[in-house]
Parts: sequence; structure tokens; C-alpha cells
Amino acid sequence: MRRVAEPVLLGRGWDNDMWHVGTLDDGTRVVLRRPYRELGRWALQQEIAALRTMVPCAEFATPQLLAVLGEDEPAGPASLMTWLEGEVVADVLQRRDAGEASRPARLLAGALAQLHRPAPAEHPRSPYRGVPLASRPGRTESDLAALRERPQPEGLGAEQLARVEEILRRGLDAAPWRGPDLLLHGDPHPANLVMLRDGRLGMIDWGDTSAGDPASDLAQLFLLDPGGDGLAAYLDAVRGGRAGSAAVLADVAALEARSRAWAVRFAVMILAHALRGEADAQAPLAQCARNLLLAWSV
Repeated sequence: MRRVAEPVLLGRGWDNDMWHVGTLDDGTRVVLRRPYRELGRWALQQEIAALRTMVPCAEFATPQLLAVLGEDEPAGPASLMTWLEGEVVADVLQRRDAGEASRPARLLAGALAQLHRPAPAEHPRSPYRGVPLASRPGRTESDLAALRERPQPEGLGAEQLARVEEILRRGLDAAPWRGPDLLLHGDPHPANLVMLRDGRLGMIDWGDTSAGDPASDLAQLFLLDPGGDGLAAYLDAVRGGRAGSAAVLADVAALEARSRAWAVRFAVMILAHALRGEADAQAPLAQCARNLLLAWSV
């Protein structure tokens, strides 16, 4: 690796900074990923564990893990990994072109259909993803309260929020997941997806990776495509037959209801973050969340 003369900040998420620190012989940029808050330390270790065992897949690309600083080492934890070159899907969606919007949804559907297989016993688990949504009620209620207290632009008022809350309730009342714990990305929202230069989808930020009910992953298909074509593409891909497919297809109506409820939960959370000033760099993602709630509130 050829080091750069001065590290350059390439991006900052909710948990980590990414610094360009070098370049591989083939021109691939190398980044240093470091947490800047306490929760990020745990999430980075989850991501490292996942990337260490990730099998290359034709359906999607992931960063290549090059080196790791452990939690107990000076300046740790931190990771050195490749940077996926391309355009963040949340930015693609801001062009509001139907063709541009449908392609990422189809790509994510194919990626998740390939990813969602029974997870190895050693795969990291998260208490926030792949679990029953009913086990996480407090934050959803507080985020909804925050949105009610402050007027929302573009017609997202109390009446509209009441309609999407009904979608949330239907998901909470749906039959639970009864299949094996499937391997999950954990947070494949539009700002964690990259349209690569070779036409494939890149999936970054594996800090929320987990195993369990796929509904929390499938929710993000609706942030790309509120109309549901993304979920339909996922189900078509799963019907091709692979490990875990029988459980996914056993109760599609319940799976969709839970996925839609998770989508509402994520959208409300994203907008509440924006209201609190916690996500200034995520304006495109907030617009995706707003578009979803508006589409589902009519």
C-alpha cells in the first residue's frame, strides 16, 4: 500500500469516521475506519467479525478487510479496509427518476435474497436487528412523539402519521418469524448502499449485522421503493430455491406486514434524528424516509 501524504476525511456516519490513508497497487483507495462515539466501538467490532467471514458473492460487493486494531490496542478499535468507489444510492434517489429508483431496489432485492441464509452459530448478533419489533417499543414511540410535536413539511401532519401508525400496528400484530436465524446485513438503508462503477451494488457499514427475522432488512426495500416492487423481486429471487427459502415463503403476508412495520420504524427514526440535528450529513436519507411516509399516508 502506498500511503497518502496527509489523511483525508472521506465520510462520517452516525458511528465512524472514514479516512483515506493509502492506495493499493491497482488504484483502490484504502480507508481507516474509526469510531467517534462509544456505541461505534461495539458496532465496528461487529462489522469486523462479519467481514472476516464474508464469502465473496456475485450479487453484491463488500469492503475488503485489510487489517485490524483490536479494542485493547492503542487507538483501537479501528479497521483498515478498501473503499467502494461509486455513488451512494440515497444520492441516486434524489434525482427522482423512476428508472434510477427501481434499479437499486432490484439490486438490493437480489443481494438480500443471496445473503439471507441460515447464519453460522458464530455470526455476530445484535439486540436491535432481526428481533421482534415489539421488543423495541420505547424509541419508536418517542420518535413519533417528536414528529407530532414539530410540524413536518410536504403534508406530513398528525393525520398522515396516524395512517402510518396503523401500518406499524399491523406489523406488530402479525405472526412472528418461525424460521431459522438468517444472516442479516442489519442496516441496508440507501446511505449504506453504493452503485458501483461496474454496475453492481456495494453494501457498506456492517456494524448492525445480525441473525434472525429478515423483516428488518427487507424494510429497507421500501425506502428504495415504497410501492413494493423491491419486495416482490426479493420473493421471486427466493423462490429460485436456496437454504432458508421455505421459511421466508411460509407466511408471505406476515413477512410483508412485519417488513412494512420496520420500514415505518426506520423512517420515523431517521426523521427524528434529523429533527434533533443528529444527521446533518444524511439529508438525502431523510428525504427517502419522508417520501416513504408520504406515499403510505394517502
